[in-house]
Parts: sequence; structure tokens; C-alpha cells
Amino acid sequence: KLPFIFRCQVPAAKVPPMKIDDPEAESVVRNYQQVLLARAAVSMPVPSAHSGLGLPQYAQVTSPIRRYSDLVLHRVLKDAVSGLPATYSAHHIRNMMPQISQRAASIQRLQRSSERFWVLEHIRRQLAAPGARPEGVVLEATILRVNRVLSKASGTITFNVNILLNDLGHIDAVRGLTFNPGVGTRVKASVTSVNPHSGVLDLVILPR
Repeated sequence: KLPFIFRCQVPAAKVPPMKIDDPEAESVVRNYQQVLLARAAVSMPVPSAHSGLGLPQYAQVTSPIRRYSDLVLHRVLKDAVSGLPATYSAHHIRNMMPQISQRAASIQRLQRSSERFWVLEHIRRQLAAPGARPEGVVLEATILRVNRVLSKASGTITFNVNILLNDLGHIDAVRGLTFNPGVGTRVKASVTSVNPHSGVLDLVILPR
């Protein structure tokens, strides 16, 4: 029995029924909500099911130059195949897992930050391009989520929304809408300002 690192994920709650007339928009919203409900996969020293992949057990070993845990497992397998003494004991692997998980989380945050930077840089270049439209950059978007916000001070109601920028595959937020656009609605979002280095993207939902 080899000491190993398994990736496990418990089943997520089911997305509640929704009624959206546009089948494509409904699929986009459903996928987004399923991601929100999903539990993050975790590393464990014992095999367990991975619900997202639908597998009874799962381990990552395909990228030893990118993930240290994959390199560890390559060494475990190499030792076993070669008949060599084990480089790592089960106790050693169990002790290193918290550090591996923390480093993996840091890498994921860096990847998300990098992806956001380049999406915003693409938009910035569109705004700065010669012959850019007077109205600036207007993006097609789909409303993914709507949160109703009641101001205790003024008693006014506003709406914060999460949107998918359809052509860019990027999800962002727009706050302080005075109207409820409705989940699954296709809208146009105008870019008012963008700063890739600070990660700021200001959008305005245009009236239909």
C-alpha cells in the first residue's frame, strides 16, 4: 500500500429550479450557480470520491513541473516501480499536505489575478485604440445573480448584480443599480473606467 495524496470533493447542493425563457442564458446561469454551490476539492491521504469528476477516487500526477504534490507522487511511484526504499513515508506525506494545500491556494489566487489583469488590459486597449467608438466599449453581458440591498438610512432599494461578459468569458460585479434587471437577462454593459494594475473595472448597465 503506497502513501498517496488524493483529491476529494463532497457532493454539492442541487441548483433550485429556475424559469428563464432563454435556454442558453438559463444554461449559463445554472452553471454559475452550480459553481457557487460546489465545495472546494481538498487533498487527503486516503482515497475518497470526487463528486465533480464523478470518480470514486482521484489523484493528480500529470504535472510534476507545475505542482509539487504531483512531483511527490511521481517519486512515490518511481520508488515502487524500481523497488527502491520509499522516499516518503505515509507520516511524511500527511505532514506536508497542509503546506502543499496552502501553496496550491496561493497559486490559484495568482492565476485568477493574472487572468483578470489580461481581460482588463484587453478592454483598456480597446478604449485606447485609434478610431474607438465615441460611446466607448460596450459589452454584451448576461445577468447571473441579483442581490437586493435596502439602505437603512434612506429606505431606498438598490440592486447589486453579478454579470458574465459574454465574449470575454469574464465574471464581474455591478453595484447600485436602481432597477432589477432579472437573472438570465441579456444586457449591454458600458465601460466607464478600467485599470488593469489595480484590478478596477467600472461598468454601467445600459437601459434596455
